[in-house]
Amino acid sequence: MRVSLVITERRSSWIGVANKSTPQANRFLESLSEDRRRSVEEELREPVDSLERGVLPHQRLDIRRLKGGWEGFLRLRVGDIRIIFRIDFEFKIIYIYHIHYRESIYK
Repeated sequence: MRVSLVITERRSSWIGVANKSTPQANRFLESLSEDRRRSVEEELREPVDSLERGVLPHQRLDIRRLKGGWEGFLRLRVGDIRIIFRIDFEFKIIYIYHIHYRESIYK
């Protein structure tokens, strides 16, 4: 089964609509330099490829479970950028909810 990567809207719509990206995530990614954007995209490809194999290398990718208002979500660190996401293991879909710099993402 092929794995899909979906950028979706806020936490309340976790089931989400496939291939719908938040304006906030798009603006942030567009504001990055070409090198930084490519780096983020490369880091996002690895969990997708890993999920296809049935394994998520959380230590190597610096993935952590979140607490508090983001409980049930995971965080991927790419330098000073954080990506908050959830994984639907049944359908093998990664839903991305928020991408931003560390100092702004959890607010």
